[in-house]
Formats: sequence, C-alpha cells, structure tokens
Amino acid sequence: MTPTVGFVLLVGLVAVGATVTVIAGWYVIDSLEAETEAELTYAAAESTSHEITTTARTGQSTSATLEGATVTETGTVTVKWTDASGDIHPDSHVDEEPLGAIEYGAGDRTVVYQGGGIWEQRDGTYRTHSAPAITDDGSTLEVRLVSLDGSDYGTGERTIRAVEDTDDRLDDRPDAYDNLSVIIESEHRDAWYQYLEATVPASEHEAFTVEREGDDTVTVTVTNVSETRSAASVTVDAVRLLE
Repeated sequence: MTPTVGFVLLVGLVAVGATVTVIAGWYVIDSLEAETEAELTYAAAESTSHEITTTARTGQSTSATLEGATVTETGTVTVKWTDASGDIHPDSHVDEEPLGAIEYGAGDRTVVYQGGGIWEQRDGTYRTHSAPAITDDGSTLEVRLVSLDGSDYGTGERTIRAVEDTDDRLDDRPDAYDNLSVIIESEHRDAWYQYLEATVPASEHEAFTVEREGDDTVTVTVTNVSETRSAASVTVDAVRLLE
C-alpha cells in the first residue's frame, strides 16, 4: 500500500467515524427530547387530574390549563345494582353518564385522562400511568369514577366545577339488589380492560368478572357484594369544564 492510498483510507475511516458519531448524537438528542416532552405531558395530565379530583371530592371549583390538550365527549359509564333475577333497582343506578376524556399528544404517544385514570397509548397498546379509583381487595370494594363534561369551550385556562355525585343513588338500595355492574363504553376500552383485569384478586374471579363486549365496551360485574365484602362504596362524581 502506497502512502497516498493509506492516507486516503485513513481520511475515509475518520469521516465514517465522525458521521456515525454525529448520527448517534442526533439519536440521543432526539430520544432525550422525546422523553422530556413525555415527562412534561405527564406533569400536565397529573396536574389536571389533581384539580379535577379536588373538585369532585370537595365540591370546590378549581382551574386547570389545558394548552396542547384535546377535550372530547368520548365514552359513557353506566352503573347499576340488580337482584338475583337481573332486575335493576329503579332508584340505584346511573345511566350512561358521559365519561369524557382529555388527550395530550407527546410525540409518538398519546396521554389520556379519563374517568379518574391516566394512560399512555403507544403503538396501539396502553400502559396505566395513574389508576382510576376502582379497587377490590376481596373484603372492601370501592368504585369512584369521574364523569367529565365540557368539550364545547376549547382548551386554554378552564374552570372545573362540580355538578353532582351519585352517592345517594348508588348506595341507598335494598339488600336484595346485591349484584353490581359497571359498564364503560370508550374508544379507550382496552386501557380500562387491562387495568381492571389486573385489579381482580386471584381468589375472586368468580365473584368479580371483567368482560369485553364489541369494539368499545367493558363490563365489570361483582356478585353478592354484601355477602362477600365487609364494605362497598360506589360513586360517580360529575364535573364540568367551563370557560
């Protein structure tokens, strides 16, 4: 190999190495920027969730900034108590209250707030970031969801106002109506299904079932609630986003 050829090869190797380094650097920068954007988006969703929960639980109006978010009317929640024959108690049910949703775009993912929970949607799959208040440890059952209304006013600074809750409607029931059904209709059905499946205690699969129906519905059924659990609380808090 002549000195000239060796020098050319050396220059070529240096150029290739520099190119690889630059490309790798761009990749790292892009990855860091994507993660930073995701963290900021999660922080915004968590802040909004906190304000909504505060209003829902206390009845006090709060506010949230929804810059970069989309508020939609997607989804409904139905809650009903039935007896052994499947008949619904006429005064102890919630019929298709709007769930609503707040969605934040973050690069290749979407962060979704709905019903009190926060999920990440990415490549067609969901990951629970903050769970909604549906818990069952086999002795105590708690269901507390948020019905969100107010997609008419766009984004920006929004006032969050309590509308009503359903404590009286759902908890004041005759003992014979002891089977609980929670029906969630949502384009984010799979997010709810994955979370609810993981919520069921291993020993309670017969008394607590989670089923997917159609393309957008998941139904939770808990049977013989009073016989199998020492306490049960079911609430749907309604809030509205205003200008």
